[in-house]
Amino acid sequence: MGLPKLLSLLLLILLHAQSSQPFQPIRQLTLPAIRPLPQPTFQALKSNSNSNSNSNGNEPLDTIDVNNNWLTFAPIFISSHWNESPVLLKNSFRESPDDPAIAGSSSWPTKEDVYDLAADEDCEVRMITHDPSEDHWALELGPFAPEELRPPPTIPHSLVVNDVDRFLPHVADWMDANFNFFPNWRRDDGQISLAGEDGGIGFHVDSYDVFLVQVSGERNWTVELDFLSENEEIDRLDSRHDVRILRPPNSPKRTVSVTLKPGDMLYLPPRIPHCGTATTPDCMTLSVGFRSPSASEMLSSLAEEIGERVRSGSSSDERYSESNPDDLLENASRGLLTRSSSEVCKRILLDAINGVEWDEWFGKHVTESKRFHMDYPQPAGEEQGLWGDPEAAVSSILDAGRGMLFQAEGLTFAYNEKGDLFIDGNHFPGISTRVSRIICDNRCLTQSHFEHLLPDLPRALLKDLVSRGFLYGCDGP
Repeated sequence: MGLPKLLSLLLLILLHAQSSQPFQPIRQLTLPAIRPLPQPTFQALKSNSNSNSNSNGNEPLDTIDVNNNWLTFAPIFISSHWNESPVLLKNSFRESPDDPAIAGSSSWPTKEDVYDLAADEDCEVRMITHDPSEDHWALELGPFAPEELRPPPTIPHSLVVNDVDRFLPHVADWMDANFNFFPNWRRDDGQISLAGEDGGIGFHVDSYDVFLVQVSGERNWTVELDFLSENEEIDRLDSRHDVRILRPPNSPKRTVSVTLKPGDMLYLPPRIPHCGTATTPDCMTLSVGFRSPSASEMLSSLAEEIGERVRSGSSSDERYSESNPDDLLENASRGLLTRSSSEVCKRILLDAINGVEWDEWFGKHVTESKRFHMDYPQPAGEEQGLWGDPEAAVSSILDAGRGMLFQAEGLTFAYNEKGDLFIDGNHFPGISTRVSRIICDNRCLTQSHFEHLLPDLPRALLKDLVSRGFLYGCDGP
């Protein structure tokens, strides 16, 4: 098995390991309509595409006219481009560039939404400005007062807000409906970039898959077609700036330039350098990111898990000792690292890892929020009326068929094949697979989801989840 390879890396990690009221989202469920169409082929879609890309390399960026059929095309996209190569998905959410109607656009954030979030203390927001005369990029962290959100139009700027799906339930619903073919634990947050003309965040590279959806205005993207390693990224970082900006490559790279209009979408796999620049005022792009856990991240988390087990007393903190004290007398050199001492340390680490409940650790690790959330989710309370009483809320759903329960926005719900439920790094063991699947696979829960479980309804579990704020109730969308 692959565990011995894991241990060699784990050893390195183990050696150095060691308020205000929250924003209250308003429930507004808006899902895009799905048109049933014949399953297209990638070749047919590609042959009908209208490329707007310019390339200085030998091959242009793949440009596909999706013709408002993203959900139909998505399985083909996964087979042809996911994790492999960038692709411009034109008209993903509109019939054509001249069509004023954009599918699902009523669920996208407005400029007023972004400004409201930028002023909220619980929101992670930043302003990035660029002084072309000095070629200097500056970073300022929020929250921002209203007058700070409108820099002079002569200063290229970009306002970036993370976790918009957590604060805006209709955005969470839209993301769930349009990217539901990916596992819950892979999806990260929705990020909004609102830029003035010529605004952007500079040339950079991400370590995760991302879909860049053009919400309003237009944005030009310069994309390198070759993957950039982490060592190459370090070599190209420009230390003059407050943000992580890449210098131009030392040697010519294959690049393309594409322009996104409202309803278009650009997919970039991890480690593809790119730079987006607004070409119109009020340019807004919604980024939907997907987690790609690295070996170092997982090993660090695993080391923390082992340390926590030692501190809680559930595992012993074994220390090194000679397996055979007589070896000390037979060692002719004080500087020699003997094979037996190396094997003893290896066995100690193996025992420590074998003491970890692997499935439990994995479920907690991949569902844990990667950003700190102050007082979130908010536990049920009297101010929520009926829905603040966990017992009354669950009874209303299961017995009276009134109302519905929603997953708290911005949290990851997942379960394993044993039925163990994981929510935001919390572990709920001993749950049936059927119940865990219902809770994880449905953003909105009603009485109908549980009817086939009679008479063994998961009342106690649902009350616990409502009490802790992982689920919240309301009368309707």
